[in-house]
Amino acid sequence: MHREIACRWLKKAGEDLIVARDELGNIIWASTYHSQQAAEKALKALLTAIGVQPPKTHNIHRLLQLLEKNGWM
Repeated sequence: MHREIACRWLKKAGEDLIVARDELGNIIWASTYHSQQAAEKALKALLTAIGVQPPKTHNIHRLLQLLEKNGWM
């Protein structure tokens, strides 16, 4: 179950990266926004994969702290 949910997070992260790449030469704020979203979703995928329910947050630092707390950094 954790793996399936983690894969969904990673799929969404990949989609955000595609949008970020496509907007890089056009609308820089959109590119940076989707880059941040991709990083956030990738961290949530990792948390899910190790059995930690990711919080509803956009704070990448908080997600990294959770990974560290669970021995992943």
